Formats: sequence, C-alpha cells, structure tokens
Amino acid sequence: KSSGANVTEEEIKAAEEKFEESKELAENAMHNLLENEVEQIAQLQSFIEAQKEYHQQAASLLDDLLDNIDRKRNEAVSRPRKEFIPRSTSRVSATSNHMYDTADSYNFNNSPPTTKKEACAKALYDFEPENEGELGFNEGDMIKLISQIDENWYEGSLNGRTGFFPVNYVEVVVDLPH
Repeated sequence: KSSGANVTEEEIKAAEEKFEESKELAENAMHNLLENEVEQIAQLQSFIEAQKEYHQQAASLLDDLLDNIDRKRNEAVSRPRKEFIPRSTSRVSATSNHMYDTADSYNFNNSPPTTKKEACAKALYDFEPENEGELGFNEGDMIKLISQIDENWYEGSLNGRTGFFPVNYVEVVVDLPH
C-alpha cells in the first residue's frame, strides 16, 4: 500500500486551489514587472546619466589638477639649480653665530624703537638651499619676511642674505602687510 493512495479528494481539491492561487499571484507579479519595465529602465537611465556626469566632473577636476601640477613642475624645472656643496662648518659654529644674529635687533643709537613691527617668521626646521636664490636657515632662526611669492614660498632675509624658502618650514610671528 503506497502512501499516495491515502490522499483524499478534499486534499487534492485544496492543493489544486493553492496551486491556482500561486499561479495567479506569479502571473500578476510578472505582469506588474513588465508593466513597470519602462519606468525601471527610465530610472536606471537617469542613474547612469548622473553617474556619467559625476565622473565627467571628476575627470575635469583631475585634468585641471594635472595642468596645475604640470605648470608647477615646469616652473621648478626652469628654476636654476645650484651645485650642492656640503657645509664644512660644524653645527657648533653655526649656533655660536646666533649670538651675533641678535645684534641686528638691538637699538644702538638711542632713538626710540619704531612702533611698526617688521613681518617675520620663526624657522621650525633647518632648511638647506638646493637651488640658487633659496635662503638657508636653522631651526629657531628669526627670518625677516619680504613677500609671499605664492602659496608655497616666501621671500625673506637673514644675516644680510636674501632668498626664497618654503612656507611650511616657518611659523609666521608678524604677518606681512596686506
């Protein structure tokens, strides 16, 4: 006796109704999917257009950045290079000269000090000039600011020498006049 023989007529009828109901739900879902296909494709198209515009803007920004970097590289290449000559003086003699550096700030002629402060910056790090026209200095030096060349370079003077140096090597004590 097989277990399939014990199925009643009522159970078969219930299974057929369940099948018909499931089939109808599947057909309705498929119909709705096909009906909304145009809307879904339109939304997908809109999404792709937005992605394309975003990436075009990103590419445009990258092109601008590349042009800017290329211009900076060309400027750097066109700056004259100075042959590197290692310093023969020791660190001790360099720091002993600091005593004489401060003599510039003393007022020896008994005239009252000026009220206008000169623009200056304190060196945060040692800077060894690599190119002609650059101003070398040691950490702690006070450098007179002459002008800001661009966002990366200042022009300044120290101990009678004038030259260029990176903005990020100093901390401005007195700002340049605007």
